[in-house]
Amino acid sequence: MTQTSFIDELLPQIVYIDLSAEELSDITSSSHRFWKFAKTMPKYPHWYLMRTIENDALFCRFVMHIRKHGHLEHFCWFHGSTQEQVCSCSSHKTFVKFDYQSYTYWTMGYPLLPLLGKSVADTYGTRLINRTSID
Repeated sequence: MTQTSFIDELLPQIVYIDLSAEELSDITSSSHRFWKFAKTMPKYPHWYLMRTIENDALFCRFVMHIRKHGHLEHFCWFHGSTQEQVCSCSSHKTFVKFDYQSYTYWTMGYPLLPLLGKSVADTYGTRLINRTSID
């Protein structure tokens, strides 16, 4: 059995259900115990929410919410800013970002794979959601 067919067999039929206002408020709350400050990137201050077994259902729904209701934004690691258009250097990436209250949220764009045991099925799957303050 190939890796691809193995994952295909594990993936459930995904049915998207919009987050309620209460669920959106709960997962984005600054007091949410899972939001951690990203200490390794002080040049780009942001927080992240790691996917766990405990938060998996709400986490996955929030990822889908970001991707459905978000907007495209280009970010250049070299220039350290968002861009209206992709710059000419090779250090840029386009993200789907979702603005809510005083934060913008995004993932790295990896597929949403199922959890296996205590970890995400694949190192390339979506394992975290990022957020930063809106200036």
